[in-house]
Amino acid sequence: MNEREQNWQSVVEAWQSSHLSGAAFCREHGLVYHQFQYWQQKLRDSESGDKACRVKTHQLVPVQVAHRANTSEVPLQLQLPNGLVIRDVTLSNIDTVTQLLKQL
Repeated sequence: MNEREQNWQSVVEAWQSSHLSGAAFCREHGLVYHQFQYWQQKLRDSESGDKACRVKTHQLVPVQVAHRANTSEVPLQLQLPNGLVIRDVTLSNIDTVTQLLKQL
C-alpha cells in the first residue's frame, strides 16, 4: 500500500470511529465528499481482493417495539455504518426497507 492509500485508509478508519455520516465527516475535516467515497470504495474493494477467503455476512437483528405512540405512525431513521441513512421508516413500509437492507 502506497503512502496515499495509507493516508486515505487512516481517514476512513477515523470516519468509522466517528459515528458521523460520510458527508458530515467530510464537512468537519474539509474533505471532498466524492473523493472520500471513491477511496472508501477503492479500499473496500482492495480489502475484499486481499482477503478473498473471508466472507462478510450481514445479519438483521430482531427489534421489539416496547411502546407504540398512539395510533399514528412515528417515522424512524436508520443510519448504517457506511453512512447511508434511510429516513421515514414506518410500519407501512417496513417490509420494503427490510428487503432493501437484505440486498446491501
